[in-house]
Amino acid sequence: MLPEGATCAVHASAPAKRTCTRCGAFACLSCPENPFYPGMCPACSARMAQPASLRSYLAITFSGLSATIYCLPFGIVGAILGHLEVQAIDRGEAPLSGRGYANAARWIGVVTGGLTIAIALIGGVLALISAVD
Repeated sequence: MLPEGATCAVHASAPAKRTCTRCGAFACLSCPENPFYPGMCPACSARMAQPASLRSYLAITFSGLSATIYCLPFGIVGAILGHLEVQAIDRGEAPLSGRGYANAARWIGVVTGGLTIAIALIGGVLALISAVD
């Protein structure tokens, strides 16, 4: 429900007819609605249509390499880059379209990092057991 007297964020003299589902800005009937991002104001739908940032691509690349070759440093780099990208997206400094890549990079980096550590620990325990015998 719109507050009484709400006006469009773009067209100040026009009464608001809807609220952006992402940022909460008001939009009028003159504001175009992107069919790919329904319910969003023109500014938010334009931000969604931007390509993902280089940092989000690097994050998923490093995490993907980590998953492919079980290399802990790549997973750590991917997880950190993914985390930084999500923070930048939340602050409005990076395109929203990179959120999926950034979240995937964070999780892949954490999981492959954990697996790498677990494999190293198991190898160390097995080496100790065989040294005792």
